[in-house]
Amino acid sequence: MPTDIATTSVVLAGVPKTNYSLYHRVRFVVGDPTAFIQITGTTDDHTMFICRDIELQRAAEHANADRVSCPADHPPATGLSGDRETATAQATAQYLINHQVVEIITDRSLPYIFAYHIDRAGIKIHYSPALGVMERRAKDDQEIQWLQAAQATTESAISLACEIIANANADKDGNLLHGGEILTAEILRSIVDVFLLEQDYSNPRSIIACGPIGADCHNYGTGPL
Repeated sequence: MPTDIATTSVVLAGVPKTNYSLYHRVRFVVGDPTAFIQITGTTDDHTMFICRDIELQRAAEHANADRVSCPADHPPATGLSGDRETATAQATAQYLINHQVVEIITDRSLPYIFAYHIDRAGIKIHYSPALGVMERRAKDDQEIQWLQAAQATTESAISLACEIIANANADKDGNLLHGGEILTAEILRSIVDVFLLEQDYSNPRSIIACGPIGADCHNYGTGPL
């Protein structure tokens, strides 16, 4: 089977919620082990997304794949492991066997458990450091819309924080006051976090660092402002 990226079957695997290369392919957020398989060079070229059984309906509606299935749909002769990640890896290898795939190409994010079971199935694994890199760098229309919306919401959150600081009075010690209480980095961070949650965004911990600690790179900020 040819090893050219354009014609070799692709396998990406892991948890889309944390594996951004995998998420970019499927555009489906889930916190369980999954696998994306792109079968090429056959009379039945297609993409398959293997996920947990309780996610099948949602994946069928939202995942960027031609077909969806769960590990129980592709059990090896020895049966599936009770461990969810191992079972997904076993099913991925079995799916490749069922479609007579003899070699695949993958990226740096492939979990070893998947590589182990694919290798045990006698399927050759090729690693490509370039796989998916240019695709992630070039944004499509959907991604551009998401970026624009996220940027606008981020700017609104920053404006909110700046307005609270600008409109705050100071006590005799110079501490800013908000709602009758001393305004701290923790309080302002909570206000920003709640605002973003209300806009349906998840948010890593915000940096609200003022004064000398603002010069300490990535110090989240504590205490009165």
